[in-house]
Amino acid sequence: MIRLQHFFNEIPVFFILALTGYVLVKIRILNDSAVKGISGTLMYAAMPALIFSSFVKDISPDIFIDFAEAFVITAAVYLFFIAFAALIYMNKKTGQAAIGKLSIVFSNCAFMGIPVIQSLFGSEGIIYTSIFILFYNIFLWTYAIKLYDSRLDVKKNYFSAILNPGIIAMAAGFLIGFFEIPMPYFILKTTDLLGSLTTPAAMLIVGAMFAQKSMLASFKSLVILKISLIRLILIPVVLTAVFWALNITGLHVNVIIILSAMPVATTVAIMAEQYNKEPSLAAGAVGYSTILSVITVPVIYYFLDKLFLNMP
Repeated sequence: MIRLQHFFNEIPVFFILALTGYVLVKIRILNDSAVKGISGTLMYAAMPALIFSSFVKDISPDIFIDFAEAFVITAAVYLFFIAFAALIYMNKKTGQAAIGKLSIVFSNCAFMGIPVIQSLFGSEGIIYTSIFILFYNIFLWTYAIKLYDSRLDVKKNYFSAILNPGIIAMAAGFLIGFFEIPMPYFILKTTDLLGSLTTPAAMLIVGAMFAQKSMLASFKSLVILKISLIRLILIPVVLTAVFWALNITGLHVNVIIILSAMPVATTVAIMAEQYNKEPSLAAGAVGYSTILSVITVPVIYYFLDKLFLNMP
């Protein structure tokens, strides 16, 4: 359980970084434009650099065997999310049901997931995280967009879903790592430095999100509590039981389960506001689940370790 102890050591760091983002918004150092700028830097520079760097470092060729398996498993997991959400909100067409479905399907696998996975599993874990983010993007720009606005043609979004900096970084890193292509020092150093911005930038955004939205009402909402418990506990528990029953183990499986235990994705709230579909409910689900995840994620990891007894 050394990794879990390390993660607990990181929690105060995450909290202080998020608190910094919160304070900077409250004292008006950060405004909407600045937060969007940090978010853009994270999505288009820091995260792709971290993903690329994780692939091109000294990674064992055996990882690429698990990479292929992780690709298939992650696709199946997202289809499970969608089916599970449809079952929970069967025959419900309201805006509240749409937010519930999206909260079940989309975890905060990037802003929260990457710092957590890096603290628990290191660079190797980021490789499998990049696959999770790939399918996150694909289903975000197809399934999610269709739920927010049924009139939209999702076929037009396939290109945007696949061709983005994170996926390009994953593809380039995979090819370079797989064929063991030597990289010059200045590229490795640049991507390392850019990638190191990921955790602080992600936590600043989380804190800024709390400062920009009133979360008090969410603590009194049973709907938000239900969404949070499904996302944080029920989903990872069911996935763990399935993997255990099928005797599917490995670091890639552990990463998938932990990412599935992340809180509701911030994008759910951002898009809810954009499409004016229950924005307060979405923001509350993001905030409430993020706070609870400080407790639930270590618990899920602990039981995952006890069940499989082979956590790396």
